[in-house]
Amino acid sequence: MKSFKLFLNEQTIKQEVVLEEDLQWLDEQYLVESAASNRKGVMHELLVGKHLRGGHMEHHDGKTGESPKKMHDRLKKEMTPEEYKHANKRAKHAAEHIKKHIESHGHSVEDVHWTSKPGDLHKSTGIHASQKQDASDIVVHAKDKNGRRVHHGVSLKVTDTNSKHIGVSNPGN
Repeated sequence: MKSFKLFLNEQTIKQEVVLEEDLQWLDEQYLVESAASNRKGVMHELLVGKHLRGGHMEHHDGKTGESPKKMHDRLKKEMTPEEYKHANKRAKHAAEHIKKHIESHGHSVEDVHWTSKPGDLHKSTGIHASQKQDASDIVVHAKDKNGRRVHHGVSLKVTDTNSKHIGVSNPGN
């Protein structure tokens, strides 16, 4: 027969193992949900840019990593057709809203660049700014009434809730 103290120790060890397994499962779930959330956000950026530009954004000089088209195609394969259709519809609506806003200031959209990574803003516009100073995910290159080039930085957020108040949990690094 086991002593009461030995029984308690064995029970504590079993609970710790179960708790550790639960925490590992929660960590794995967090990573899966975080990856899905990041995929939605990146796809939103790519699709808004595509709709604003009238085609995939170009891979501007000096940009490392996948081109916007390659990233789009890879992420699309990870989505169901329904998820992609929903993302595309949402991005088209956002692009129309952004375009209307830009045109309301007398500007016309000329080009769009994906600027979500550090250094991209400078490569796109020549403007030095950190991600904290400018958290733009895309930059719309436009011309004003006098033909001068102007830039509109846009920080895009996406959510599945119906609230119009979207939290900003990561304003950039």
